Amino acid sequence: MSTTDQQQPLTADERSFVFPPSSALLEEERAAQESAQDATTVLQNFVTLGKRYGFPTPLVAGYIRHQEKALDTWAEDTGHRNKDDLAFCVVVYLVAKKRPEAIVTSRLGAKAATLWLARPRVQSMLAEIDAGK
Repeated sequence: MSTTDQQQPLTADERSFVFPPSSALLEEERAAQESAQDATTVLQNFVTLGKRYGFPTPLVAGYIRHQEKALDTWAEDTGHRNKDDLAFCVVVYLVAKKRPEAIVTSRLGAKAATLWLARPRVQSMLAEIDAGK
């Protein structure tokens, strides 16, 4: 390869093939995936519990109402076009017992995960979820 050739970074799928995640991370992601089968229901239950037990959930409730727009925006801003992956990442913060960031990075790839996690509204929503857990 000449010095003028630019090597493209690996996609998330290519990276996971070359550098498979640890078995613990795979198990955590599998458990989170099972819990997130119906992501909207999981999030609606969280909002309902917030009302019942008195912890605020306006950002999660707003995400549920405007989910398609949020996912479209995140897909465009992160370059990760699979909106199901992005929706999964919201739920993983609610259901993962530990290391949700590692699961998000595994799911989206490092660049998209960094971009998604850096969004102020995402940070605020994830903090709201964490406070209600």
